[in-house]
Amino acid sequence: QLFLLSLLVVLVTMHQLQTSISSCIREIKEGDDKDDGSVRAAVTGAEAVKLIFGDSYCEILGVVISSLLSYFLALSKVNVGMLEMDNWSYMLSSALVPITLGLYFHSKHLGCFPGGGEDDIESVDAEVEDRHQFPVVVIYHTIVTIGFWFMKSGMQQCEEHVKLVDDSIQDFAKMDEKMKLKKQLKSRLRRK
Repeated sequence: QLFLLSLLVVLVTMHQLQTSISSCIREIKEGDDKDDGSVRAAVTGAEAVKLIFGDSYCEILGVVISSLLSYFLALSKVNVGMLEMDNWSYMLSSALVPITLGLYFHSKHLGCFPGGGEDDIESVDAEVEDRHQFPVVVIYHTIVTIGFWFMKSGMQQCEEHVKLVDDSIQDFAKMDEKMKLKKQLKSRLRRK
């Protein structure tokens, strides 16, 4: 079930990336179209790409993390019970989560288009609030981690219980053998 949910999370993170990129493109176009007498050069294509991806690092990492988690869950579906949380895809996604959170909180205060006065900063803060949503992949990573931890602890408890039952069966078999030996000894003593 987690694997199917991971595909949905990949789509949601792609939507978050698309929202951030389209907002940044709109902001760059509005900055280029302004004719307020400021001496600001028009943004070229290469600069626009750098601005867009520089502003969308958090969302890009969200797509990468959700893809890694989907791969990890796909492997766990194939290798039921054999996959541990030390798999490279899970470890890499775990390492990227704090970076994603840091970029998210950092990007809350910055806009896509650099420069501008105090009035621009206030309008950029409002636009950034709409553009940068909390990375849903962080919540999903927590759900996957807790789910795998519970599954692992549950499997360990089941193995312990199976071992206990096996030990009990062996003890009962030994007791049966002892009871048979006692009966044989009693029957021999009665014959004599």
